[in-house]
Formats: sequence, C-alpha cells, structure tokens
Amino acid sequence: MPTQDPISSTHGAQFPEGNSPAQAGSTSSQVPIPLPGGQDNSPFFLESMSPSDDDLRRSEARYRALVLATTQMIWTAGPDGDLTSVQPALSDFLGMPEDHLKERGWLSAVSPEEREAVTKLWRQCVAQHIMFDSECRLRRHDGVYRDFFIRSVPVLEPSGSVREWVGACRDITERKEASEIIRWQAFHDSLTGLPNRTLFLDRLRQALAIAGRKREQAAVLILDIDRFKDVNDTLGHAAGDALLQEVAERLRISLRAEDTLARMGGDEFTLMMPSLKDAQDAAHVAQKLIENLRRPVIVDGHELFVTASIGISIFPHDGEEDQTLLRHADQAMYRAKSQGRNGYQLFTETMNADALGRLLLEHSLYKGLGRGEFSLYYQPQIEMNTWSIGSVEALIRWRHPTLGLLLPGQFIPLAEEIGLIVPLGEWVLREACRQGALWREQGRSIRIAINLSARQFEQAGLVEMVQSALQDSGFPAELLDLELTESTIIQNKDNAAETLGTLRELGVRICIDDFGTGYSSLSYLRRFPLDVLKIDRSFVTGLAEDARDQAVVRALIDLAHALGLVVIAEGVENVAQRNTLFDLGCDVMQGFLFSPALSVEEVDIFLDTIPNTRRH
Repeated sequence: MPTQDPISSTHGAQFPEGNSPAQAGSTSSQVPIPLPGGQDNSPFFLESMSPSDDDLRRSEARYRALVLATTQMIWTAGPDGDLTSVQPALSDFLGMPEDHLKERGWLSAVSPEEREAVTKLWRQCVAQHIMFDSECRLRRHDGVYRDFFIRSVPVLEPSGSVREWVGACRDITERKEASEIIRWQAFHDSLTGLPNRTLFLDRLRQALAIAGRKREQAAVLILDIDRFKDVNDTLGHAAGDALLQEVAERLRISLRAEDTLARMGGDEFTLMMPSLKDAQDAAHVAQKLIENLRRPVIVDGHELFVTASIGISIFPHDGEEDQTLLRHADQAMYRAKSQGRNGYQLFTETMNADALGRLLLEHSLYKGLGRGEFSLYYQPQIEMNTWSIGSVEALIRWRHPTLGLLLPGQFIPLAEEIGLIVPLGEWVLREACRQGALWREQGRSIRIAINLSARQFEQAGLVEMVQSALQDSGFPAELLDLELTESTIIQNKDNAAETLGTLRELGVRICIDDFGTGYSSLSYLRRFPLDVLKIDRSFVTGLAEDARDQAVVRALIDLAHALGLVVIAEGVENVAQRNTLFDLGCDVMQGFLFSPALSVEEVDIFLDTIPNTRRH
C-alpha cells in the first residue's frame, strides 16, 4: 500500500522559517490552521484568533451534529489505536454496545479471512503515523457480512506526535456488487453464462504455458452447430437463443472441471482441454459431445435435432501458440463440415495447404468478377416435338488466370459462403439477357434458362433486378426461364408463392429444378405458380433398365402434364434413355447425348447442325 501522509503532514506539519507557534508569537490557545494551496504545493498557515469559550462550545456542537448527520460511521481512537468513541450508527450496525466495541476493537468485526491482513496494516499505520485505507468485510449484527471502505487519519500535535485517530466506515457493498457484475459481463457470454473469447484466450495462454513447462499435451476444440441458421430463419431468434442455451448446458456437463468451455459468438463454441495423455483423449471427448447433442431439443413446442461439426488441434504437435491452435482447429472443423457434418476431424498438415488454396481462390474470386474473368456457356435443351433447340441453360464458367477453366462446382459453394453469390448471380442474369437479345438481333429467338440460388431468391429486390435486366437488354420476358431447386422454394415457402407470382407477372417462366431429390410434397406443384418441372438426372441414369425409375418418371410426367407444366429431363447421356423418355411423353431433353455446355460461338455452329438429329 502506498504511503500516505496524515492531514497535518499533508498540509505541512512544519511552520514557516522553522518556527513553532510559540516562536511565532502565539499564545498556547492559538491554533495553527493549515490551508492548502501554495504554488509548490506547500501549505499556508493561518493563526486563528484566541477562541472564546462560546466559540469552542459552538464548534463542538457543530462537530457532534456533523457526526450524527453523516451517513458514514465515524469513530475515534487514541494514539495507540484503541477506540475512544464510536458513532451510534456503527455500534448499531455491528450489534455491539459502545463499551463492548471499545473493549474488543473494530477489528473484531472484520471477516476471519481478512482479519490478519487488515490488523497488520492497521498496526503498521499506527506505528508510522500514516493514513490507513482498507477495503474489507464487516460482520453485521445479523451475521451478514458487508463490504466497507475504512479510512482513518492521524491528528497530530504540533510536536508531531499523534493526538488521536479519526476514522470513518462507508458501506460499499452495492458498488462492489455492481463492479463484480460489470467484471463478470466483461468476461462472460450473457446468453449462455459461459466464458467469452477474452476469458477463453486468457485461460488458454495460461494453460499452454503450464503445459509447456510440464511437457504435457493440450487440445483446442472448435464446435459449430450444423445448419443453425435454419433455426433462426424458420423459428426466430428467440428459438435460436433457447437452442444455444440448451446446447451450452449439454456441453458443460460433459466436461472435466479443469476444462474451459466458451462461446466465441454465434453458434460457435470452443473448448480447451489441458493435461491430455494423447490426441485420442480429445477425439473421445468430441465423440461424446456429438452423442450428447443427439437427443432432441424441444423449443417452443418444436422438436429439434441438433448435430455439430468439431475440429481438434493438439498442443504442441499442431502448434505452440494460441492463435495457431485456434486456426488449425477451425480448419479441421470446416473439414468435418465438408465431409457431411455431424462429426469431428483432427487437424492434419494437408488442411493447411487446402486452407491456403481456398484463401487464394477466395481472393481471386473477388477480383475475377471485376476483371471480366467469368463467362457463360449454354447447354442446349432439345424439344422432342420438333427435334430442335427450343432453349438453352446458361451455365457460368470461370477462366482463372492460373488454374484455367473452372466449373461451377469448383467455386459456386465458396461464392455462396463469402456472400459473393448475389452479385455473381446478377451478372449471370444480365449477361444471359444481353446475349439473348443479341441472338434475337441475329434472327434467333432462343429461350434462356438461368439458375437462381437460395441467397438470390431470399434477397430483397429480386423482382426489380429481373425487371431491370430485361429492360436494359431488351430481351423479352417470355423467353426467360428462372430455375429454382425445390429446397430453395421449401425454405422460403411462406414468401415463395408471392415472389414467384410477381415474377410470373413480368412474363418469365418459373422452373422447379432437381425435382424429386428433396422432401417436398407433390402438393407444392399445385400450391406454387410453376411452369416447368425439371426431372433430376438421378432418375434418368437407370431409367432404361430400372422399372421403378420408369414408374416414378411416368408418374411425374403425367402429374406435371395434368397441372399444365412442361417437363424437362436433364442428364440424358445415351439413346436408350432418350427413347424411354420420349415414350413416356417427356417434352424437352438436355444432356451430353445432344451436347455439352457450349460457348457462344459453338452455340451458333450447333444451331445449324441440330435439325439433322434424328431418333434411331
């Protein structure tokens, strides 16, 4: 505790010229009054007039009134620190009569855990004639301990000896509690009560330092809830919060006392496990966490099934720094997600190379759109009644400056993840409309189908964007098909009907893509405003040999025709598939049997050859 001077020394126990009051010509009744404020922080002294008895009585009465009126609990003690007087408020608070309190001393009310340290400090201050400051807990009359700030100041004689001590106690319990709440909030997640990122990193660094000294292993696990966004989007954020709280509790009860579980934000949790025998210990814990999450969670009457993806990094094998271990655990977690979710992965060095490649690809993706590195290829769709190209599907390609021509599967998932799919999708729409208008100027009226991603369909202003692309290009709306997967429509079923209806009012056709691969009801074909049903290639592959596939496709075609829908089959690769589909009444076919996706120049050539295609 820093040394602080008593009042007389703070304001100067010395006198000008080194003279005592008597030497200054004062009488024994004169009192030197210290006044703060010298330019060098030295005190001024003012000699008072000799006070009369009335002055002394009034001063004493005023002092007693102030003591009784103050909310602080005041006491005085002799030079040796023993109590000489106690304000009634302090006596009442402690539940001890003044005489009893004088006998036992105020230190007897200090909590047992703090009494020795406070007593030692008090005796030190008494011995050195310095101000006493302390925060400690005092026992109230009912046995409850409250936090107090206690200050006692020595009153010095002109000779420098202590005349008495004047002390005051102030109850700071509420302030301490508020401070503790603020401190807790600074280091904990308010939703789950778990440590937050700041506290987790602090504990992780300490644990790694200890593990390094003891040459032990430790593990960092990152857990991410699979498809958590779907819960927020469908049931609302309150349901999402309730789910996070339940997940946090299930994770917490699965761990050892020495482990630290934290919520880093969103639906991501981190776990630090010190003192491991080997990496398999962490793997066993990860499997246990996954199993504990499998039990259904009831939120607002909805039964939810929770899965998680977990990444694991091991100290010191996978890194010796906290950020390195976190980065490697994060890479392992994304690998677990890419391999089907609901599992865990231990970090391997190959993930570093994969992550670097992904980072470079992400960087290139941002720049590629601005540099004009993307282009559209068009796969012909053949109308069975005329054996001619009635339409084409626009498919994006990326001419990467170093990796060459990339197919959609190599960059579209990344574009969706980093939020670039919406501007990329708008470019596809506008470029397809521009090319369609150019073909019309050349005397070729070709219908063009483009794919809308789930993000695009959810985006506000979709209808306006489509309308703008049509108007800017001059491409007729009746020649534009917009393809959506059934899962995209189902995820947005509350607003899908209205959005699709508005798009159809523009004149475009709506196509449901990959039908039959999801979990939609056939009633959706009637519920939503659709024009085209596209049969997924998975039903076409074994169509010529599998009677069950034939039965499914026949039923789909018959139902679609009954609802007034055009049927397109994709993935047609051989003559047997084509003939079977023709016999079942399919309207339009698309696949490598007819043509792969073509550049604009190749489409022009193909248009001149397709009339020669015959059914054999």
